[in-house]
Amino acid sequence: MSEKKTQARPAAVKAGQGGQRPPERPNARTPERPITAQQNTGVLAQVGTEHRASQSLRQRAEETARVMNTQTTENAEALLPEDTRRLLHELRVHQIELEMQNEELRRIQIELEDARARYFDLYDLAPVGYLVLSEKGLIQKANLTAASLMGVVRNALVKKSLSRFILPEDQDIYYLHRKMLFETGAPQTCTLRLLRVDTPFWAQVDTVAAQDSDGATVFRTVLNDISMRKQAEDIVKDYTVRLEADVAERTHDLYAAQEQLVSQERLAVLGQLAGGVGHELRNPLGVISNAVYYLKMVQPDASDEVKEYLNIIENETCTSVKIITDLLDFARIKSVDPEPVSVSELVQRVLERYPPTASVTVTQDFPPGLPKFLADPRQMEQVLGNLTVNACQAMPEGGELTFSARQEGVDGRHRANGRHRRKR
Repeated sequence: MSEKKTQARPAAVKAGQGGQRPPERPNARTPERPITAQQNTGVLAQVGTEHRASQSLRQRAEETARVMNTQTTENAEALLPEDTRRLLHELRVHQIELEMQNEELRRIQIELEDARARYFDLYDLAPVGYLVLSEKGLIQKANLTAASLMGVVRNALVKKSLSRFILPEDQDIYYLHRKMLFETGAPQTCTLRLLRVDTPFWAQVDTVAAQDSDGATVFRTVLNDISMRKQAEDIVKDYTVRLEADVAERTHDLYAAQEQLVSQERLAVLGQLAGGVGHELRNPLGVISNAVYYLKMVQPDASDEVKEYLNIIENETCTSVKIITDLLDFARIKSVDPEPVSVSELVQRVLERYPPTASVTVTQDFPPGLPKFLADPRQMEQVLGNLTVNACQAMPEGGELTFSARQEGVDGRHRANGRHRRKR
């Protein structure tokens, strides 16, 4: 019996020598595809890498088995036949290889799970929407962000055309976007409005052309919601328009101020000239006025014709003096000194200073209790005096000149009116 066992062991050794497994039969259901040169190079490179990894794994297993053999009892190993020791060594090496492979598989499984988690974070939970479109524009893949932007579940996007989620007014923009992508092959970017459950929002669409694992052309598209940016651009545009309007208004004010300054400078020059001319004219007019006054004193019994001419000279002299005074007042830059003024008193002083002709009837229409108003009395007298003179000159055959005032509002403001009506 011992000899039969001894003869059976070498057969077992030969059957299991080297720890090799019988080759697996190819799957008859798998269709054969023609292998390109690029794919053939990749397969050869992968086979070479796996062969080197197998040799490295075999070497590490034998080294581990050798260490384990040195730790076993040498007397027990010496009692076994040579074939048995060789078979035992092969079994140990194969066991160690399996343990190493299991450890490697566990490590790869952990890395794969970590990669899947990173893929989920980077792709599905990305802050922008990712789409993979076919050459016909159908959505093949979409991340969760893209589905959220469209307001639908992810499965509802697959095999749907992206143009279905674009606002009809912006379809031409998307058409030109795809046309430029087909013609140039370069990455394209456009801005259009997408629909989120019939609610439009602004989005930036970035698309690049690529190829899938089968060599088919696909388009990778990124959708970015830019509604907030568009709102900010609209706000900036509105502020820009308002700023331009303000700048135009301020520019107009500056031009007006510049013209006013130039006018004031001209008036200042005119005032200096008028002052000099007025000084030169007032002196001879004063001499003429004094001469007329002297002639009236020394000739009290002069004829009526002489007296008439003397009166004419005196009146024209006073008119010339008044013209010179008005010219100086017009050319002089005067400050406004407002103070409470009574309307009735102001009109009374104007009538005393600028008395109307005898053919003009003056009427004053002031309600009782009319309050005073703030104004510069000297300038108001000059304005009302000029109006009175113009009204009297407009009624050479006589008429009616009416001064009236009415209070308006609760802030004490009132309105003064002056009307004249000539006789027919």
